[in-house]
Amino acid sequence: MECENQLDFPPEIRRPLEELHMLFLAADSDDEPQFRADKQEISALLNEVDRLRSDASTLGVEVVSGGEKVLEEERNEERRSKYRERHQRRHQESVKKRGV
Repeated sequence: MECENQLDFPPEIRRPLEELHMLFLAADSDDEPQFRADKQEISALLNEVDRLRSDASTLGVEVVSGGEKVLEEERNEERRSKYRERHQRRHQESVKKRGV
């Protein structure tokens, strides 16, 4: 039997809840202070959950879910773009060093 270790959060509030989940799941008393979530970060995520819930009740779950999906795609594209730029620079630097 295969066990899925995944939480099913409502789609309209999935992202901030997943972030909160990871903050508390990864929390450890031995963590260095720089890696611990601070109250402002937690508060901002909780405020975002409240805002998204309010938007979902006003605008509809589909609208909010769609907007969150678009934001996630934009973030992913931005990360991919930064990754490509960083590795292209490294490649160009290594080519210059080899004198090719």
